[in-house]
Amino acid sequence: MQKYICIMHVCFLSVCILHCCVQQAIESAIGGSAYQHNKVNPWTSNVVEQCLNQLAKLAKPFKYIG
Repeated sequence: MQKYICIMHVCFLSVCILHCCVQQAIESAIGGSAYQHNKVNPWTSNVVEQCLNQLAKLAKPFKYIG
């Protein structure tokens, strides 16, 4: 039973970390800018790149993050 609780805590922590990384990346890339169709692709690329960089810096064993 103890292993299950530990695993659930790690999963919850991972979700919190991911949520914070994504939220910070979106705020940094888009902020309060109004929607502009021609900027959607650069914004998306920027958000993904920032998220991957932040997660890689954590050096946690996230699956598929290199």
